[in-house]
Amino acid sequence: MCRAWKLAAAVVALVGLSGCGVPMIYSGSTPETVASDDGLLGEWRATEPVEIRATVFPGSDSSESPAGSYAVSLTVYDRHEFKTALGLELLVTEIEGVRFADLFLGKTERDRLVGTHGYLAVPVHQVMRMTRQGDVLTVWPLVGKFPDDHTPGRPVAHEAAVVGGSRVPLVTGSSESIRAMLGDIAKDDSAFDRPIVLRRVRTGP
Repeated sequence: MCRAWKLAAAVVALVGLSGCGVPMIYSGSTPETVASDDGLLGEWRATEPVEIRATVFPGSDSSESPAGSYAVSLTVYDRHEFKTALGLELLVTEIEGVRFADLFLGKTERDRLVGTHGYLAVPVHQVMRMTRQGDVLTVWPLVGKFPDDHTPGRPVAHEAAVVGGSRVPLVTGSSESIRAMLGDIAKDDSAFDRPIVLRRVRTGP
């Protein structure tokens, strides 16, 4: 019953993150792994595979937001057609010398989700490998077949959720197992999908 509840609970949040990567019930971030990069602050834009506009702000001091988090306003367009707008939170976590973006719904979005769906919807985490070189921010989502193909030695618990007619792997393993998994595959390019490249949007003279 508990496993089935977790799978059903995550479906609404899965749809919201535009279908990229492998969603996770739990975060792999800890206070010890959280890193700071204020160079992320500002407006960013990607044009492929869809148009993504993201603005990164300093995080909230609210006790409901993890320490060291950033706030992200994200808008997605496909062929100039508006798809979704979300308020997210971002933790930059560093494991084995590699940085990952841990994205999850912001407090306002979480409250709205609970207000509409109650306990039938639980927000998930999206973790992507990331690098920033000046005004270029690159993120690599995990490949869709990742849990089965890339964790044979130390498998992470996962199940399949059907979203939009497709089966999506949903990682249900503990935070500790997620950190171990990320450490194992941090430098394995085959575990990650094609990169999404965001460039800083400059305003003014």
